[in-house]
Amino acid sequence: MIVKKKYKDWIEARKRHHLSHMQVQMAMAVGMNPNKLGKIDNHKQESWKVPLPQFIEHCYFKSFKKEKPEKILSIEEMIKLEIKKKNLKKKLKEEKRQNEELSKKEVAIQDFSVGTNEIIEMEILPNE
Repeated sequence: MIVKKKYKDWIEARKRHHLSHMQVQMAMAVGMNPNKLGKIDNHKQESWKVPLPQFIEHCYFKSFKKEKPEKILSIEEMIKLEIKKKNLKKKLKEEKRQNEELSKKEVAIQDFSVGTNEIIEMEILPNE
């Protein structure tokens, strides 16, 4: 499975900073940069800082007024879901393209049949 760079960065950040799937999802929703989490997670040297997991939960609550997301997904599940969406979108687009081609052919056939009827009527009228 091919993983996009943005997801790779989050997987590495989850391992490096010992974050749960819920905390990673919260951090992504808030818009945190996975490469900058090390600056925030410096509570051992700078005692006035809150530990990173608690900081992420605080920021999420501040932004969304919820304790946690309604549906918690791991990064791997997010990737699978994105791939399914992408494949479904391609399939729908292909079906739409095929339907448009069929409708164009039907219109062309109708135009052709209407045109031949007019020619036949024109030929019949003058002969009578």
